[in-house]
Amino acid sequence: MALITSVFDARLRTRIIAISQGTFTACHLSGPIVGGMFAAMQWWRGSFWMMAPLMLVFAALAYWKIPDRLSREAERSRFTGVPFLRFATLAAGGALHERALASLHPGRTV
Repeated sequence: MALITSVFDARLRTRIIAISQGTFTACHLSGPIVGGMFAAMQWWRGSFWMMAPLMLVFAALAYWKIPDRLSREAERSRFTGVPFLRFATLAAGGALHERALASLHPGRTV
């Protein structure tokens, strides 16, 4: 919400917030359906793999489109940096943990 109020003019804020909330509602309603379809195919991890390219695209768009300077109020509370190395380490640890569990129980899907 702080990003919306600092990026968009006052006359557009209501419309942008409505679109944002509508998008979140649609995702919350369709998420279990899509996840259920992957579970029915016996490949529930596929839902996560399907999201990986989308997350990369949206992260690149956000980095490119969100302005560097925000209003003073938003600037004071803005997160100073994104710890990409920490995120990569966490993801690598999760992948290694998954591989270790898979090797302990071959043929078992969780």
